[in-house]
Amino acid sequence: MDTKFKKLIEEALKLIKPISPIEIQKNIEDYYIIDVREPDEVSISGKVKGALNIPKGVIETDRKLDKEVKADQLIVVYCESGNRAALAGKCLMDAGYTNIYNLGGFKDWVKDGATPSPLSDPRARRPPFPSPLSSPSPLSLPLPLSAFPPSPLWPSWP
Repeated sequence: MDTKFKKLIEEALKLIKPISPIEIQKNIEDYYIIDVREPDEVSISGKVKGALNIPKGVIETDRKLDKEVKADQLIVVYCESGNRAALAGKCLMDAGYTNIYNLGGFKDWVKDGATPSPLSDPRARRPPFPSPLSSPSPLSLPLPLSAFPPSPLWPSWP
């Protein structure tokens, strides 16, 4: 891992307070829980019950959450290991959110006996482009060169 990136993760882990799955389960309805993994990851393993899937890249781009989320709302972020969650949490902190906690990895949630919930939340946000890991649509398959008309820049095809 690149040392600059590793340093960014270490700084983010220091800023974002850790929280245990047991502590969240006591009052789960008080937390706005965000799974920052990619949708393909979530579809394989499931997610924390009630969590929204907002990938880290979307958080880094938007730097804001839904309008109903107040700046002092209790927010929990998690990913597979806790590193992306810390980076996403730092982005949210930079955007003005003040009560951000890092659950760590989804595996910690399952390890502590919590039942995962499948990705079925219609509020789950997706990136504006398809994931390279998702199955290709018929339109995304490579087209043969014959599908394109000749161009003045490319007068003849090989």
